[in-house]
Order: sequence, then structure tokens, then C-alpha cells
Amino acid sequence: MRLGEIWLNEGIGKFRLSQRISYVQCAATTLSDVTGNGIIDNSIAGVESYQVWRGQGNGLFIAESETCY
Repeated sequence: MRLGEIWLNEGIGKFRLSQRISYVQCAATTLSDVTGNGIIDNSIAGVESYQVWRGQGNGLFIAESETCY
């Protein structure tokens, strides 16, 4: 298990730590609106699985179940 960090831009030249997320082997990550609700989500792709972390609109993300393919 690995640990990543989400940092938010405060708009004044500073960043603050928003959240730490844990994930299995990561090959790529993408920030986009996967769910179509206008809020940015975090998609993490591994070698044999992927996981979507749904954005809550406040800089925090909630993990969905990991999906294998």
C-alpha cells in the first residue's frame, strides 16, 4: 500500500495539504469530472486495476471500491 497527497492551491502563492490517500501500485492518475456532476474526481490506474476517488467539492475525495480488469 502506498500513500499519496492531495495539495490545494490557496490562490495566494501557497498550497495546503488537503488529504492523504492510500492506493496500490499506481501507473497513472488523472483529475477530471468522471461522474458528470461538475466536481473534479481523482482516477488512479494501476497495472491490473483502477480506482475512482469521488470529489466532494471541498478538496476531499472518497474512494470507491477498487476495480480489477
